[in-house]
Amino acid sequence: MSNRKKHSRRPRHARQERPLLSVCMIVKNEQENLDRCLRSVRSVADEIVVVDTGSSDRTVEIALRHGAKVSTFEWCDDFSAARNVAKERATGRWILQIDADEALTAEAQRCIRTAVSDAPPGWMGYYIPCRSYELRDGHREYLAFYRLVLFRNHPDLRYAYRIHEQLQYIGQGPQPEFPYHDALVIEHFGYLPDQIELKQKHDRNLRLLQQAVLENPEEPFHQFNLGNQYCVMGRYEEAVDVLLRVVADCDDPSRNYLLTAYESLLMALYRSSRASEVPEVVRRAEQSLPVLTADFHCFAGEALQAIGELDQAISCYRRAIDLGQVRTAAVARPYARTWLPRLGIGSICESRGELERARDWYEEALTYAPQLSSLNARLAIVLAKMGDGERAVDYVGQALQTGVLPEQIAWELLQMCEHLHKNSEHRASASRILGLGGALARRVPPTTERGARLAEICVRFGEFERGLLAADASLQCADSILARVQRGLCNLYLGRHREAAEDFARAESLAQREGPRASRAASVILTVSDGVERTRRCLEAIAENTPDDLYEMVIVDDGSTDDTRSLLALLEGDVKIHRNEHSLGATAVLGQGAQLASGRYLVFLLNDAEPRTGWLETLIGAAESDRSVDAVALTNAAEGHGGCDASAGAEAPTALLVRRDVWETLARTHGGNVASALSQKELCSAVRQAGLQVLCLPASAIGTIAP
Repeated sequence: MSNRKKHSRRPRHARQERPLLSVCMIVKNEQENLDRCLRSVRSVADEIVVVDTGSSDRTVEIALRHGAKVSTFEWCDDFSAARNVAKERATGRWILQIDADEALTAEAQRCIRTAVSDAPPGWMGYYIPCRSYELRDGHREYLAFYRLVLFRNHPDLRYAYRIHEQLQYIGQGPQPEFPYHDALVIEHFGYLPDQIELKQKHDRNLRLLQQAVLENPEEPFHQFNLGNQYCVMGRYEEAVDVLLRVVADCDDPSRNYLLTAYESLLMALYRSSRASEVPEVVRRAEQSLPVLTADFHCFAGEALQAIGELDQAISCYRRAIDLGQVRTAAVARPYARTWLPRLGIGSICESRGELERARDWYEEALTYAPQLSSLNARLAIVLAKMGDGERAVDYVGQALQTGVLPEQIAWELLQMCEHLHKNSEHRASASRILGLGGALARRVPPTTERGARLAEICVRFGEFERGLLAADASLQCADSILARVQRGLCNLYLGRHREAAEDFARAESLAQREGPRASRAASVILTVSDGVERTRRCLEAIAENTPDDLYEMVIVDDGSTDDTRSLLALLEGDVKIHRNEHSLGATAVLGQGAQLASGRYLVFLLNDAEPRTGWLETLIGAAESDRSVDAVALTNAAEGHGGCDASAGAEAPTALLVRRDVWETLARTHGGNVASALSQKELCSAVRQAGLQVLCLPASAIGTIAP
């Protein structure tokens, strides 16, 4: 036997040491993501185990190119089953379980082998942080949470649950230790919008969760995940039903999902028909949860703000700011301690007319997130309201440069730029505003609700093609004089003279057909419920003290049982009347009146009001003189922008004027049924809470009829 053969033979007792780290994956049709993931782990893995569950693209080819051990598994709608198969096929002493739409950060790649090789024998694994990216204003933010995906390859560690699978210890004796390791960060890209659309993850998750609940209806973790999935998909009524059961039935406040259950429940409640339950759920959570995070306080603040509990909301936002980082298994938004609560407080201050405080909070928020276009936009709007047009224009430019503007904010900015352009004193400023206004006009979608108004603004900023689209959108809903005139102007400026002539002729025809009412600026909406003598005196005062060509009269009779019906019968043909057979209450009649109204301004009155000479001219004049004003209230409170007190216990405005486009905006944000949530007093508050401008004037122009 040669010396070479002697030296190449290994002793029989010699054994090859098990590899240190196996990377395990289950995949299906991941060709868009897999290469990025494998490049992040190939330098740290002794082996890569890929279990394919039925790919029809290049997934397997990519895995083999990276040297992975690839096997197949027949998919059975069970993530735990697939993960356990991948675990069984790994030979390493430690396992990193990672998904194809994830990747190890560079720091994690440097640290991971040391972390597992130096782990004490009693440590069975690590909870490591995951950053799940989302888009906000076109920029990446991330959600942070800890996951148990790095662990020893031990037979007593097994995955359980069909979906949202959890690694569990099934051995005898006490639970082993699973410490946190903050340096081993995984990045998750799978819930960016293009990935959601590509993989339809939400529909798949819902189907599997519903199946899991059917199989094991007593498992609270399945119920939590189902409620959370409903919330993510915008199915808030269903989410509330499920999550209320979860928090009510939980007998262990330390369960790591309970905090997230409360957060999701708060978000679902204020977006559902059960918003009034928010304060009680906040109180219950504060009493039962062992740990409260900045995230929870922000969710509570957002929910309380949405239902008008503004002082409580500010308290929650302040607690979020003051709270240090709390490490829990719950999903966390890192910005819940930085710009988010400051934005919340700023928006409340803006809604109350406290513009200097709003400015300060917005500026502070921007120090944490200068890239957020919505923050820049809110600061621009506040500065414009304060009369600082030059700085407002600067922040409009910043908002346009930094990211994607939400539709409603772009619309607010566009109307603000229109106002600034009308009032600009300097040619350079006017030119700059003209450019910004044109850019904003191109970003605001032309809808039926705002179409005619958007067309009017587009004409001002020279966006005539966009103006045509906006006018056409409005005309799809109704043939109106304003939309026809703006369409004609757009065609005229585009050199389409024949089309312009047709539009102007049609506008003239509409004006002749509708008669004097077409030019009336306001619809006076009077709500009555019994009190026939008060109603008679109110109507006489309106007729005596209001120019006939300035308004139309709309009356909503909310189930009167006295002679009010007989009085209104005498007015048939001269006024618009809506009758409710039974009283629906003050919170329901506003929308009924608004549906009948055709004026540019909606003016709400109760039948105990006794208007005096000049009352309507005062309201309309205030609105016409300042286009930044969205509503005008005649009130006993102090005069000023946003100075009305709409808090609990304050008097309702004696008269309230609201621009029609503002009403339509509020109707959209309240699910298309603003009347079901607002009384006259609450409408005034809602305008302010939406970040819009309320001008308060003394109520001297209207008296009160004694009972």
